[in-house]
Amino acid sequence: MRVRLRVPSKEKIIKGVLAVLGAILVGAVGSGVWSWLLAPGLQAAGRGLLNVASLGFHSYKDRVYQLVAIDDSEAISIFIAHGVIIFFVAGIYIGLRYTFNKLRRVQQRNSEMLESLSESPDDLDPRLVEERAAASRESIKIHRKNLLNEGTSVARLLSRIRIVMYVISFAWISLIGSVVVSIEKLAYVNSARAHYHQALRTASPYLESQDRLLVESQFAQVRNRQDYVNVLKKLENTCKDHGQNVPAFTVW
Repeated sequence: MRVRLRVPSKEKIIKGVLAVLGAILVGAVGSGVWSWLLAPGLQAAGRGLLNVASLGFHSYKDRVYQLVAIDDSEAISIFIAHGVIIFFVAGIYIGLRYTFNKLRRVQQRNSEMLESLSESPDDLDPRLVEERAAASRESIKIHRKNLLNEGTSVARLLSRIRIVMYVISFAWISLIGSVVVSIEKLAYVNSARAHYHQALRTASPYLESQDRLLVESQFAQVRNRQDYVNVLKKLENTCKDHGQNVPAFTVW
């Protein structure tokens, strides 16, 4: 058996190359638009989100700057734990929703059966289908009673499941909000820490060994926004005095 390899035509090759180049061009333009237009807006939105999450309490902001000063290696594991909890809660909700829909179908079926038995047993038409005609009046009464009892039980269960679903939905939305805030907080902590290290590396050639150790000690003891600003200002002034530039950073 021979396998024949078909070489693409020249037109197909040109179209494929143009498609790849077009995708690269769109990605490059999109990246530029993102950096120039969207990134500052998203950064401002993120800082606004942190302001809302802090509720004006300085203790929340102080905790953020304490995280900046320490090696918060557990942040990623906490974020993963939040994600696992979100998926777990979502799984519970999906299971309850499936059960709710099944019970709704049972309720609908019972309603249809009750409607078919809505006639009074004394008024049964002898010309009904064989199964209905063969059923005794007493069995029909019992059947209707069982359907009514089952319908009542199903209605109560549906009501309880609906309440639980509302509670789970609220908890799920709250968890997602918490994760979004945690992501933004982690992003700010990382950017603030990276800016400090960049400023320290820029100023290091002009710092004595003892002065550098003092700066690192002061950074490790940061407890609030003002402590962080003071350390940065010292490094930025050292860089400025020696004609060096430190990239701008907006402190929250």
